[in-house]
Amino acid sequence: MVRSAANLQSLSSIERADSPVQVTKPKIREEFGKTTVSFLVKVGTETKEILFRTDHLPCLDYTNVALATVLLPAMKLNSSIEPEGAISGKLLEGISKIQEIFHTWDKSFNLIKVTPSHVASAEERSSRGVACFFSGGVDSFYTLLKNIDEITHIILIHGFDFQPDFQGKEEVVHNITKTASKLGKNLIQVETNLHDFADKYVLWDFYHGSALASVSLLLSGLFEKIFIPSSHSYRWLGPWGSHPLVDPLWSTDELKLIHDGCEATRVKKVIAIAKNDVAMSYLRVCWENRDNAYNCGKCEKCLRTMINLLTVGALKKCKTFTRNLDLGRVGRIQINCESTHDFVQENLEAVKQARIEGELASALQDSLDGLYYKGVLGWPRRAWNLGKRRIARPLLSVIKKIFSSRKSLSQIAKRVRCDNLTYLSDRKMLNLEKCIKQIKRKNISGIFLETGIALGGSAIIIASHLPRNCFFRGYDTFGMIPPPSDSDDFKSHQRYQKIKDGNSEGINGDMYYGYRQNLYEEVVKQFSKYGLLVDQNRVSLHKGFFEKTLHFANGENVVLAHIDCDWYESVRLCLERIYPVLSVGGYFIIDDYHDYGGCRKAVDEFISKQSDLKIVEKEPNLVIERTKISI
Repeated sequence: MVRSAANLQSLSSIERADSPVQVTKPKIREEFGKTTVSFLVKVGTETKEILFRTDHLPCLDYTNVALATVLLPAMKLNSSIEPEGAISGKLLEGISKIQEIFHTWDKSFNLIKVTPSHVASAEERSSRGVACFFSGGVDSFYTLLKNIDEITHIILIHGFDFQPDFQGKEEVVHNITKTASKLGKNLIQVETNLHDFADKYVLWDFYHGSALASVSLLLSGLFEKIFIPSSHSYRWLGPWGSHPLVDPLWSTDELKLIHDGCEATRVKKVIAIAKNDVAMSYLRVCWENRDNAYNCGKCEKCLRTMINLLTVGALKKCKTFTRNLDLGRVGRIQINCESTHDFVQENLEAVKQARIEGELASALQDSLDGLYYKGVLGWPRRAWNLGKRRIARPLLSVIKKIFSSRKSLSQIAKRVRCDNLTYLSDRKMLNLEKCIKQIKRKNISGIFLETGIALGGSAIIIASHLPRNCFFRGYDTFGMIPPPSDSDDFKSHQRYQKIKDGNSEGINGDMYYGYRQNLYEEVVKQFSKYGLLVDQNRVSLHKGFFEKTLHFANGENVVLAHIDCDWYESVRLCLERIYPVLSVGGYFIIDDYHDYGGCRKAVDEFISKQSDLKIVEKEPNLVIERTKISI
């Protein structure tokens, strides 16, 4: 087995250059408030323009950047390099050693001659900042938090950390911007086409270290030190583009590069970052970006990170993984390089040490054994696993659904659906009606309420099923909803912006309820249509923001609270106001738990502090029962 970075023979179609790789002196231009540094690389008859774009940079000679960019491709082509411009003397010495290391790792990297037009002498520069490359992943969060007092800036690279066509890049940039703000750091964003250039000559596993060096040298006028987060611990070191032997060799007299984090395994890194709420709110590790997801929960990197979080008891705390851990996918992680093997082995050891359920350990062992890639030799164990994971559990689920399907929606709920009065799915309405029936069986009296009425559909369902001696209260602004806060996710802000811009549609193409001028009066009429009199006694509607309207008198108690108000602050306030008067056996039903990160965060934070709240249904809406009165 070899590391993926060493599989460079797969690039056998590379043509050897007969002439030196020529690099023009970098040009600097200001446009659209950004600084663009560009230079031409000529390989044989082909010329490629390399671009870097970021906020304003000082006017310097960026030939060091060009040299770092072309070194590895030139070594693959066995071509000397003749850069125009001045090269740092210290960097030239470092490049000689870098060549020796790469040539030792793989003989297809040839030792070549580098002949700059002249060597630059060291310059005295004033004190500058300290930066850290930051993609939002485990390694970068670990290095940032470990050196939080020293680091002044974080660096996000468009074209490395995600590709230009990634539809979720706005969310990534938004969340990393939030991370920088919450941790008191400045964010620098760099755009480049370097990936496209390098892919033709060198596998990214090997090239990414020199790519990071190129960006570091580009920013040398702003920083005196830059941290490069490690991918591997000292235990698993091998040929890899970013390496503790290599990264410091890209330094100049003016800039020091530090490879950081080898002292910690990935599990230990997760233990460290799990203590930080910002990391648990914005962690992003996915690079495959399946379905344009922030973290897809399906790829090898997502799966191994979810296992890391699970072993340290932080998976539920991390807000950016919304899928359940799929053991079938874990067993199918393909060990196609030693790097993947190392991470799977490390996770298996951590799982055993944490004494987590045996099926996860078995799935990791299946991956290490290559069980799903052995053809007929793997059939016996695959059949056994298939029986456990793919037949028995789904069969039980189907049986459960068959029995539950016998419980159909009430005629009221069906009519509400036909009248386009609710956004709730049939399964959500079924859960709602199920809870009402449970309360009737328990013979509990009190207030049924809903926060977030919208068109009144689910409120009508609740009010129509009221037991005797019970009351319904509905709370809403009956107009434009308030904006989300910093505690809400990108999706929430994106949704609100669409509503604010007037681009939101209602149910089946109707006008969105928030745009209606007389929504309160419309909802009252709908209640009346269903035979429900809004008399502000047994059935009442309260117009305004929750902080002004959601109050309870002494002796009042709530038996069911349907919370459908989307954002973190609204959900948190509802939980805090209702919980003290929620009866034993009563329910919170959280409509948006699986839809908006802020809602999920508010609920998770709240129930983690209460010992008397029990989750009784996880999907499609979250149902929480109060089991006792806290003393």
